[in-house]
Amino acid sequence: MTKFPKTIFLIAAGVLVACSRPQCVVTPLPEQITYKGGYCACDSSRAVVGEFAKLESRIDPSAEGIRAEGYRLQIDRRKILLTAIDSAGLFYGKQTLRQLATAQGIPCVEVLDNPRFAYRGMHLDVSRHFFPKEQIFKILDEMAYYKLNKFHFHLCDNGGWRIQIDKYPLLTKLGSHRMEIEWLKWWDFGDKHYVPEDTPGATYSNAVRHGAFSKEANNFSNQDEAYYDWTITEDREIASGITYKHYSFTNFNQNIYAIEIDMNNPKVTFETVMADEICPNPNGNNNSNNGKILRETLSETCVRRRGEGRNIVVGINTGFFNSHDGFPRGMHIEEGEPVFVNNPYVRSILTNHVWGFTYFDNRTVSFEKRDFTGKFKVGTKEYEYYSVNDTIVRLGGKPSYDANLYTFRYVKEPHPGLTNPIGSKALFIIGRNDQPLKVNSGDFDATVTQIVDGRNATVEAPYVTGKNEWVLQVTGEKADELAQSLKTGDKVTISAELKIGSSTAHVKVHNSSMYRFLYNGVYAAPPKKEDAETINPTTNLGMTQDKSKMIIFCVDGRTDNDRGLDFYEAYRVSQKLGLYDVIRFDGGGSTVMWTYENGVGKVINHVSDSNGERSCMNYLHVRVLE
Repeated sequence: MTKFPKTIFLIAAGVLVACSRPQCVVTPLPEQITYKGGYCACDSSRAVVGEFAKLESRIDPSAEGIRAEGYRLQIDRRKILLTAIDSAGLFYGKQTLRQLATAQGIPCVEVLDNPRFAYRGMHLDVSRHFFPKEQIFKILDEMAYYKLNKFHFHLCDNGGWRIQIDKYPLLTKLGSHRMEIEWLKWWDFGDKHYVPEDTPGATYSNAVRHGAFSKEANNFSNQDEAYYDWTITEDREIASGITYKHYSFTNFNQNIYAIEIDMNNPKVTFETVMADEICPNPNGNNNSNNGKILRETLSETCVRRRGEGRNIVVGINTGFFNSHDGFPRGMHIEEGEPVFVNNPYVRSILTNHVWGFTYFDNRTVSFEKRDFTGKFKVGTKEYEYYSVNDTIVRLGGKPSYDANLYTFRYVKEPHPGLTNPIGSKALFIIGRNDQPLKVNSGDFDATVTQIVDGRNATVEAPYVTGKNEWVLQVTGEKADELAQSLKTGDKVTISAELKIGSSTAHVKVHNSSMYRFLYNGVYAAPPKKEDAETINPTTNLGMTQDKSKMIIFCVDGRTDNDRGLDFYEAYRVSQKLGLYDVIRFDGGGSTVMWTYENGVGKVINHVSDSNGERSCMNYLHVRVLE
C-alpha cells in the first residue's frame, strides 16, 4: 500500500497553507501568523508528542481577540507563551506547536487562531466497511492533530451493528447480522421497531429489535420531540372540577401524575398546612431523611383534616425545609396567618426560594416574588420586626435582628425528648389581639398582657398558646427604648404586610417554591448549570395563560421505574401540558401526591425514599367545598 504524508490528505481539502517562510507550515490556516526570525530551541523528539520544556500555558477568559477553541501563541528564543479562553484552545495551540517543530527548533512566530467553523468533522461508516480498532484510534489522533472536533461514527444501518459493547450484548448478538430472508420476514410481519434514520430511536432500536430501549445508550436527546412522547394510562374526574391523569413516557421509564383543576369552579379552593400545625417542627435527625420520622406526613395531614370536616381531595408536598431543626426555607401563610417568615438575611441568600404559589382571597393566583414588613406601634412610634416563628429567636447565631415575633405555633416541646429553645437574654413583650394576626389586613389592636425582661436577669423565655397571642422578642437599643415606654395593660397595634410582586391584596395561601422555571411562556433556567441539569423527582404547579386551569404535576424518579427530570425537561413537559407559568416545589424523596376518591385516600405516585412517605414540613391541599 502506498503511504502518503499527512500533508497530502489536507491538500485535497484545500486547507494546507504555509506562511512567508518555509520553516513555518500550519494546517489549517490560522487567522493571523507572523514570522519574527530565529528559533526557540526544543527537543524535537518530545515536541512531536506535544511536550515543550519552555511552554507556559494559561487560560484567560478575558483574553482579547480569542474566541471559543481559539488561542494565541507568542514564541521567542527564550520561551513559548500559549493563551486561550478554554481548555480546547490550549489543546489546539499545542497541535500548532507540534506542526511548527523542526530539527532546528520552533520558529519564533506569533499566531492568533480562532476556528472559522464550530463544527469541523469527519464521517466514518463502518456498517459495511470494517476497520480494526487501532485504525480508528489513529484516525482520531490525526483528526485532533488537524483540529477537527467532530467524529461522526456510523455504527449501523440495515446491515447491522458494528461495535461490541459488553454492557449491551444484544447489540452484537442480535443486531450485528441479519439474513435477507430474516430481514424480509421481520419487515413484512410487523416484528419491527423501525423508525426513519434521522430520528433519535433509529440506531439502538433498529440494532436490537427484540431489546429494551435505553435513552442513555442511544444518546437520546432531551431536545427531541420524541423524547416527550407519552401515553395517558389513567384519566378520570375525582371530584367536581378536578381531573386526574397519569402520563407514562413511551421511550423510557418515566411517569408523571397530574391534577387538572378548573379555576372557574367556585367550589374548588386551596389550603396549606404545617405538619402537626406547629413551626418550628424538628425531626432531630441531622437531616438524614428517609420515610416518616416524627412529623406528620402528607397522608396524615390529609386524613386529619378530612376528619375535621374538610373535604380534602388532593394533597402535595410543597416548600423546601431544614428537617433537623424543622423550619421551612421560605414563607408560609395559612388562611392569611403568617405561620412562618424567615429573617431578611436568610431571604437574601436563598435566592432560589424567592418565588412562591400565592392564592388570594379573591381566587386569583400569583407566582411572583414576595417581601415582608412587620410593624409594631406604641402610640405614634413605629418599630419594625423582621421574622415570624424563625429559629433566630434562639439568639444563638449571626446575623441577628433586634425584633422578632413568635406565636402559638412555636411550641416548647414539639415531640417527646425534643425542644424548641428560645434565647432568654432579651426583652419579651407578650400581647393579645382582638383577632388573630393576618397579613395585608392593616393594623390589629392589641393589649400588652405581660413583659418579661431577661436583658440583665435570668428568666425563662415565655411561650404562648392562644391563636390571638404573640411574643415580640427585642434586643439592643430597641429593647431599651421599649422597656422605658411600655407596661402591662398598654394598648398597641401590630401589622404584617406581605407584598406579592406589587400586590398587597388579602392572601389566603402562600407556599414557597424553589425555582419559577416557566414564566410568561419562557423557560427560566436556574443560573447554575449543575442545578439546571440535576435530575430529580419533583412536585410542580402551573397555570395556563388564560388562568382558567391549574395543573399540579408530580414527576417520579430515583427508582428503577422512573428516572426523574431536569429543569429543561420539566419545562418541556409543562409546555406539552399547555402551561404558561410554572414553579417547582421540593423534590427528591419529598415528592408525593395524595388523592381521595370513592371513599379511599392514598398516595398515587411512587415515593423514592426506601422507608416510604417522608415527613416533610409543609403541604398544599385541594379542597372541594360542600
